[in-house]
Formats: sequence, C-alpha cells, structure tokens
Amino acid sequence: MREQRLLKQNEALVKLARSENLAKGKWPEILSEVTEAAARALETERTSVWLYDTMHSRLHCADLFELSQQRHSHGAELAAQDFPSYFTALRDERTIAAHDARTDPRTREFTASYLAPLGIASMLDAPIRAGGLIAGVICHEHVGPMRRWEVDEQNFAASVADLLSLALETGERKKAEAELRRSEEYYRALIENALDVVTLIDAGGIVRYESPAVERVLGYKTDELVGQRGRVIFHPDDYGLADHVLGQFLQNPNRPVSAEFRMRHKNGSWRTMQIVGKNLLDNPAVRGIVVSCRDVTENRNAEQLLEEYRYNLENKVLDRTRALNEKNQALQEALQQLKETQHELILQSKMASLGSLVAGVAHEVNNPIGAVNSAADVSTRCIDRLLQMLETTRSLDELKGSEPFRQLVEMLKENHRITVTAGNRIAKIVRSLKNFARLDEAEFQKADLHEGLDSTLTLVHHELKNRAVVVKDYGSLPLVYCSPNQLNQVFMNLFINASQAIEGKGEIRIRTFSDDGKVCVQITDNGKGILPEHLSRIFDPGFTTKGAGVGTGLGLSICYNIIQRHKGNITVQSEPGRGTEFTITLPVQLEGT
Repeated sequence: MREQRLLKQNEALVKLARSENLAKGKWPEILSEVTEAAARALETERTSVWLYDTMHSRLHCADLFELSQQRHSHGAELAAQDFPSYFTALRDERTIAAHDARTDPRTREFTASYLAPLGIASMLDAPIRAGGLIAGVICHEHVGPMRRWEVDEQNFAASVADLLSLALETGERKKAEAELRRSEEYYRALIENALDVVTLIDAGGIVRYESPAVERVLGYKTDELVGQRGRVIFHPDDYGLADHVLGQFLQNPNRPVSAEFRMRHKNGSWRTMQIVGKNLLDNPAVRGIVVSCRDVTENRNAEQLLEEYRYNLENKVLDRTRALNEKNQALQEALQQLKETQHELILQSKMASLGSLVAGVAHEVNNPIGAVNSAADVSTRCIDRLLQMLETTRSLDELKGSEPFRQLVEMLKENHRITVTAGNRIAKIVRSLKNFARLDEAEFQKADLHEGLDSTLTLVHHELKNRAVVVKDYGSLPLVYCSPNQLNQVFMNLFINASQAIEGKGEIRIRTFSDDGKVCVQITDNGKGILPEHLSRIFDPGFTTKGAGVGTGLGLSICYNIIQRHKGNITVQSEPGRGTEFTITLPVQLEGT
C-alpha cells in the first residue's frame, strides 16, 4: 500500500518536473497540471493553489481542481485578519497536516464558513516560497471521513510546493528576461531611429559608435568615423573648445555637459551642431561618454535672420516713434490752443450773458430809481410850497383847513408810497441777483431749485416781459445737493433761449416734479422749434441755430457739461412751428456725499 502511494507520488513529481510549461514559466498551465497531478496522486477531492496579494493581507484562489467533477475554477479569497491562526501556521511551518481540520487549532477557524458547508474533514497545506517570502499555498482537502496524512504524503505536498516555487521563480525570471529584451530593443530602436546623432567616445575622445542618424545629418557612414578622434570633423577654430569640453566630461562624471560646434559635412559644408553628453565611463553597461548631437544650423540661420529683422524693425519703430512723437507734440499744442480758444469762447459767452444780465438788471433798477427821483422832485416842491404857506398863514387851524394844504399832504403821502415801492423793487432785484450768484456760499450744498428758478426769472424779467408769459407748475421738490450758481446759469440760458425762440408774444411753461430719488425740471416754450436734423447736434460746442452774430453756440454746451457734472441728464424734444421742451433730471443726492 505504502509502496503504491510512493510510486504514484514519484510518477507525479517526475511528470511535473519534465513539464515544458514548467521550463517555459507558463504559470496558468502549470497551475492546472499541478492541481490535477496532486489530486490524483493523493486522491483528494479538492486541490487548489492560493497566492498572496501584494500587501500579503489576502490569499486569492488561482486554481481549484475538483477530482470527482474533473472541473477547474478560481476566484475565491481569504483575508488574513479573518483567519489569524491559519496564516500564522502557514508562515511558521513546512506543512500543515490537519487530520481533523475542524478541531485542529490551525484550521478550525474555517469550520463554519468553509469546511462544514463543503464536507471537508482533513486538510494538508504546504506554503509556496519565492525569493525568501511566502508567495502562496497549495491546499489538499479531503471530503468524507477524517483522514490521517502519512509522512510521505506530507513530503509529497512539500515537494509539489517546491516545484511551484521553482515555477514561480522561473516565470518571474523569464518575465524579467523578456522585459530586459524588450527594453534593449526599445532603446536600440530609439537610438537607431533618433533624429539626433548619438555618439559614444572613450576617455581619449576616440569614436566607438555612431548611430545611423550620422549619415542623414552629416553624410558619413556609421563606421566611417569609428576609431578616429571626434574632433577630426570639427572646425579648426573649435579645437580648443573641443578639448575643454572633453576635460569637462572627464572632470564631472554623470553630469550633463553641453556646447555648440561647427562640424564639417561630408559634402564640405559646415553645420552648427548642438551637443549634450554625459560621462558614463564608470557604468559597466556603457563604459563611454554618450553624446547626443543635434543639427541647429537652420535654427541659428533663422535666429541671425530674425536678429537682422529685429534690428531693422527696431530702427523702423524708432523712426515711427519719433514721427509719432512729433505729431503727438503738434496735436498737444493744437489741443492746448483749442482749449485756450474754447476757454476764451466760454468766457466770451459768459461775459455776453453777464452783459445781458447787467443790462437787464440796470434797466430793471433804473425804472424804480427814476420813480424815486421823480417823487423826490415833487416832494421837494411840495415842501417848498408848504413852507411858503406857513409863512403867510395866520393860524395853524386855518392852514389845516385849507384845500391847498390837504392836496400837498396827499401828494407827499403818494410820493412816500412810490418811494417805498421802488425801494422794495430794488431790494428784490438785488436779493435775486445775490441768490443767482450765491458768491458767499459753498459751491455744492443742499438748495431749493424753486428759489433758484424764481431768482433767475427775476433777473431775466426784462428779456421775457415783452415776449412771453411765464406759467409755473411747481411740484413738491426735496432739497437737492448741487451747485446753485451753476444750475442758475443753466436756467438763465434756457430762459433766454426760449425767449429768443418766440416770435411775437408766446408762453414759457416751467414744470417741476420728483420721482424715485430724482428731480425733474421741464422748461417748455411755444416758439419756432428746432429742425430734426439739428437736434443731434444741439449740445455740440459752437453749434447754433440763431444765425451769425447772435450768440457763440456755447450756451447749451455749457448747460450740458454742468448737468453732467451733477451726474444728471438733459434732453430736448422739439417740433418745428410748435415749440421746444428741455428736461433736466438730477439726483437728489450725489454718490459719495
């Protein structure tokens, strides 16, 4: 009986040892052969090979052979943390011979989840080692009654594990050799097909190898320069640099060294070559200085041409810049002159407005002053007459009762009323003039727009009284943060323009209202209106529709700029023959104030 077991075990081991798959390292085929041969030799129902993952925390079933079913499968996993006793024994023992696997302390952890459900009574496991580490395990599982594993069976299991260790190492070696061949072929292909020339020289600068690219780049055969000093094709002026670079290679092993040389092409032309190399004389696989040479002739020619272009372009840019600076200087001078001219025109416009305003104020003040002078003259005569009457009267009662006396007293009272009225009129004009100018107040402040409108109307009364009736439609306005002086100038320009646009007798309507944090002032006249083609230019400096000699064309431009400084807006609507309406919109409070 024992002899038959040993014979079957030896036949299985010899068959596996002679396996071509084992020699070639074909791992999947080896696993199938091993599990089948071991199962038949030991007559176990289940024989499997398990391999560790990279972290050595799990075993993965690489192949399971079921003898009765003649079936292979794989894929199950065992976690080390779930079966600590088994994994410890696997690490420490040559074989795990669990005659009663369900009670053996090394394997009883598998009872509930693995042994009992599959009917496994006994287990014989042997670890697979590779490179000094456990790589996996081969498991022989007996289904049925408990089985005692003989020593020869345990030795057989260990021998099969050793064969698998050999196969695993052979496979790894074959894999490494194949990877090395692929790597060598890959790098040889890279060098032989590289666009750059790869050269190997020794410590004396003698060429030992030239890559095929040397024929394409410099016209030489691959063996034509081998055995000669590399500098043989260098430009004579570069010999010194070549010796210096070779010295740098020798003094600085494993450090890259770069330079540029002129090398002679086989056709006699000179090519500019950029070289980068490293001293690998101490590397047994190389034992030389590896130099990569790249033809940069066209690049350098292009750079030289580009430098010439750049130089020419810089000169052209300098010339153009000089011309532009001259033109810019001329423009700056013209702009300055234009600003000065514009400033003079604005001053002329303001002086014209001021002259008109002063003339109007003088006219308005002259009337009450004339009345005061006339009243004063009459009063003087009345007083003289009264004095005469006092000298000739016999009694005061007789004087009081005389008709001439009563007439003189009434004339004096009337003169007094005229004088008071004229004085009030003059005071009102002066007060309006002060409100209009606001010279004693801050430039920007909260102001009542109605007060500004009324003051301006008073000052331009002489311009309007014979031309238009002013209709006020004032709404409720909050105080507006603004420059009252500037807004009054806007109002005056608009009132005078409206008056001059009216032919005969017309009407000027003033409407004010507020809406959503803004106030609006609308000034409307029923004059001759503005032509549609002129509306887009109405606020342009110097543009006027009044004809030559009437105004400077800056009034509305000044109005527009003032409203813009107030962050507001001024618009115009007009229809020829029906009149014009200007609408001023201002914020109640300027941002940041």
